[in-house]
Amino acid sequence: MEKIGQGLQFNVYSYGSKVIKRPTSKFQMCSKLLLWTPSLWIRPFKLKNELVKEIQRRKHSIENIQRLNIDLELLGHPIFRKNEIEQDYVNVLRSYLNEEFSQSKIWVDKFIDLIFECWKYGFSENSFNLTANNGVDKFGRVVIIDIGELTFEKNDVEKTIKIRGWENSWSFYSDLKKEIKEYYQEQMKSQLTLKNLNKYWGVKI
Repeated sequence: MEKIGQGLQFNVYSYGSKVIKRPTSKFQMCSKLLLWTPSLWIRPFKLKNELVKEIQRRKHSIENIQRLNIDLELLGHPIFRKNEIEQDYVNVLRSYLNEEFSQSKIWVDKFIDLIFECWKYGFSENSFNLTANNGVDKFGRVVIIDIGELTFEKNDVEKTIKIRGWENSWSFYSDLKKEIKEYYQEQMKSQLTLKNLNKYWGVKI
């Protein structure tokens, strides 16, 4: 296996048509947090709190995915083993959002459809880093690949909708071209509403 990436919560290795994800260590997580938020160097208690929060989030996500009757296609068919997760190998959504505008709009629409499908099972990807945390599988479906950043609390999603939290994500600020960024912003604002959250949340539970 070849290591192909490292996020905050997992080290990622290629494994044929699959990837293997193994939890990052506390040291690796701290290094990432300090890289992303240098001010944590002088706020060690804040760093510790962030570390504990991320470890708990990862644990909570894995436990809930295994507990609930979720359509695992939405998450790249994860298989949980001791200290590792196997998932389908997919191409990250970022590369598809660099296509022509008309095609990029289709991928944004598919991403929003994915959000609604997840809501039906009572969970949501809550960081909305769409370009990095999601991918396109071999059938052209948009799926979540970062399963460590999920929330299973409707209240969390309500808060995100009220403040349009997706506009504070790294993907929104740094990883979208102007034209598709504006389309994404408009569609998310018009479709990710409390009305739709109440319409879809938990209907398949």
